[in-house]
Amino acid sequence: MEKKRIDQMQQEYETYPVPEEALKRIKAGIAQAEKEEKGMKNKVYHFVKTTGISAVAAMAAITLLANSGENVAMAMEQIPVIGAIAKVVTFRSYNDANGGFEADVDIPQISEGGAEANVTLAAANKSIKEYAEELIAMYENDLQASGGEGNYRLDSSYEVIREDERYLAIRINSTVIMAGGSQFVKIFNIDKETGAILTLEDLYGSTEDYVAVISENIKEQMKAQMAENEEITYFIYTEEEPFGFARVTEENNFYLNEDGELVMVFDEYEVAPGAMGIVEFTIPKEVVDVK
Repeated sequence: MEKKRIDQMQQEYETYPVPEEALKRIKAGIAQAEKEEKGMKNKVYHFVKTTGISAVAAMAAITLLANSGENVAMAMEQIPVIGAIAKVVTFRSYNDANGGFEADVDIPQISEGGAEANVTLAAANKSIKEYAEELIAMYENDLQASGGEGNYRLDSSYEVIREDERYLAIRINSTVIMAGGSQFVKIFNIDKETGAILTLEDLYGSTEDYVAVISENIKEQMKAQMAENEEITYFIYTEEEPFGFARVTEENNFYLNEDGELVMVFDEYEVAPGAMGIVEFTIPKEVVDVK
């Protein structure tokens, strides 16, 4: 799955260069909320005022708690103020340490309570789980092949990068560290009205409608960045560079940002040297817009 980039990292070493008290207070507030749901909206407002923390800090801490475990997140969905952000929970965590090999993988799940009653998210959750199982299988195969000799670490976590009434986007960030480090992502874009995982074709129509214009815009952005900064390098397809970026495919990662613009995301080594890490390109709406 990601073997090509992991092999490449052997040649290029990479170093990857909510206040505790507030967190305790929010945990205490949630414990109280489970006992007394009525009037919680006013209590949370009062809590933010009396503790002296900002609303942004409170939301950051609450999001952390929402993703700390399925039981906590399910309980938080009963609190009116924060129910909207408590829909993605950690289904389970895979942790292993064997010799010089270590792995920490958090597997997310979308709460069925976050969708309309007539929409099932089972298919999306199944795809997310299968991807996590691929990561774990990759780690266990490498562990078995090496007998635990050497140094190897797999870290995989997730974040919600977009959620509104229609769309939910979950980004899974993974890093494999051996002689060096390799980063890669997987983004799941879910249509909350249907429960389906969205593709580029779902958003932009037939292949002819979006592939050429998006691909050309990405190449233009690559060339402009390289012209402005000699330290930036991209791999663009030519006869001399046959493995460079030629066009987007349905395999590429993407999401819609808050402005509804398409953002294409490329793994480390995919279109640029490893030193540039994961790179993203925002495609303006005047270039391509959701159909």
